Amino acid sequence: MRKIKRAVHIDFHTMPDIPDFGANFDAKKFAKTLKDARVEFINAFAKCNIGFAYYPTDIGVVHPHLDFDMFGQTVEACQEEGIGVTAYFNVGLDHEMARKHRDWSIVNKEGQIIYGDRTANFFRNMCFHSDYREYMLGMIREVKERYPAVEGFFLDCIVIRPCYGNECCEGMVERGMDPLNDDDVLAFAKERLLDFCREVKEIVGPDKFLYLNGLDWADSEGLRTHNEIECLPSG
Repeated sequence: MRKIKRAVHIDFHTMPDIPDFGANFDAKKFAKTLKDARVEFINAFAKCNIGFAYYPTDIGVVHPHLDFDMFGQTVEACQEEGIGVTAYFNVGLDHEMARKHRDWSIVNKEGQIIYGDRTANFFRNMCFHSDYREYMLGMIREVKERYPAVEGFFLDCIVIRPCYGNECCEGMVERGMDPLNDDDVLAFAKERLLDFCREVKEIVGPDKFLYLNGLDWADSEGLRTHNEIECLPSG
């Protein structure tokens, strides 16, 4: 793996009703700007927290107004400039899939899938004891196979959240756990999430970067390839 001096994380979440999205994007100019700024590595978005893909996926949902391979062009142009790229996937949030598959969402203790501050990001969250798990693994595998130049994967919003949905309750009972015990519910959610991360690690392989943003360092030991520090003005 390379030693990187300057890397940039590009936060890139795009709402669906932007009709001219990407119309003026020029991957070569973008990469040249990064090169002039002496950037050596970037996280580029393959899938954002809204749930949209920025490449022509056969599994996920492309942003409704994107008509070209933004991610692929970015990877290619950056490669020409000697800039490494990791593929960003938000896995803890996917509002498009939560909207289309309510059974893929975490159910809180009050039986809700939408809760908390609905003007923020985390008003609904994804469950890794649902078919969402295979959906995400499929997209990660798809990007790894289609874009071999990608040097790693950055998985975001990997937060352990208890789920009281029917499938999770049944899964707990099968394992001799008690769905009425909050500690068991949280332990089951942690087990399923870490198991998902282990599958991701197998897909990514030993020669690429992998960072699991949101997991405690102790929980991600042996899974992530490095540490990153996130500093946001929001805290």
